Amino acid sequence: MPPTPPRPGGGEGPTKVGYAVWLGDLERIDSAAQTFSTSFVVALRWHDPQLKHDGSGAKSYALEDIWNPRFLIANAT
Repeated sequence: MPPTPPRPGGGEGPTKVGYAVWLGDLERIDSAAQTFSTSFVVALRWHDPQLKHDGSGAKSYALEDIWNPRFLIANAT
């Protein structure tokens, strides 16, 4: 397994990660089982100066080649 890329600002405290959640559709509610099904989108955003490049236009990176925050959806079935 390749090493984890360094976290932006790792020696300066926590990396601030912003987030937004959009509920796309509430598909099913089962009140007896106390469950529901939904479709949603989660967007995470942070600043990583290590990704700066001098070229014009956008540059693509593979996710495993850049630092990215751990993300967990708890209580998902």
